[in-house]
Amino acid sequence: MLLRINNKQLVMEFLSRNMPITLNIIGIINNLPEVEVYVDNLQKPNGVLVKRNYFHYIYTEDNNFIDKLDGFFTDGYYGFSGVEAGIADKIKTKLTADWENPCTLYWLKDNKVNIDLIKNTPQNVLIKDVEVIDQLYEYRHKGSLEAIKRNIIERPSSAIYVEDEIVCWCLVHEDNSMGIMYTKEKHRKKGYGIDVALDLTNKIIEAGKIPYLQIVNGNNKSRGLATKCGFEECGKVSWFGIVVGTPT
Repeated sequence: MLLRINNKQLVMEFLSRNMPITLNIIGIINNLPEVEVYVDNLQKPNGVLVKRNYFHYIYTEDNNFIDKLDGFFTDGYYGFSGVEAGIADKIKTKLTADWENPCTLYWLKDNKVNIDLIKNTPQNVLIKDVEVIDQLYEYRHKGSLEAIKRNIIERPSSAIYVEDEIVCWCLVHEDNSMGIMYTKEKHRKKGYGIDVALDLTNKIIEAGKIPYLQIVNGNNKSRGLATKCGFEECGKVSWFGIVVGTPT
């Protein structure tokens, strides 16, 4: 049985011992204190499960913790975000998966960024451009406009503007991962992607955080950009959905 816990410090101590694979869970708890957090033991947890609306975040090295997912979910559809690949595979053997996006996790291990590589001067994303960003977002959905607005207001961002038009940008998600990067087609191959990535990485470091990102497998352009910016591969993770019972 999983138990809801309010002692976030104890949870953070557990998660901090298992970075970088737990960086997304640390980010979601820090940024969204209202999320529900569950453990198997209130004094000495062997795993952590965070519930955030449709999505869930989980980390454990104990198979018994995964067994405790039995009975946690009622009939319905549920998502899992950035779960370490081995844990994801174990969950999918117990519960029926209905979609999956395998990713590779990258982080800046030594928290050092070479801002001398920036050729154009980025600036923060202006809130007036939230609709432009949402319209061009690959994973646009019903709540993405509001989520992007919060990302711009509450976390670091970086963009290139040409004659007051936003042409390239990168944001930080609510789990503190870098993402939503995009360059408008006529402004590609000008190095803007590297500029905003390095600028945003530097802002994250200055804010006392660890820069990291999750790249969908097969996205070779993003992988190449991350490598150029000094990021190192540090694990395989998965975003996936499950179906429990017979949802109505």
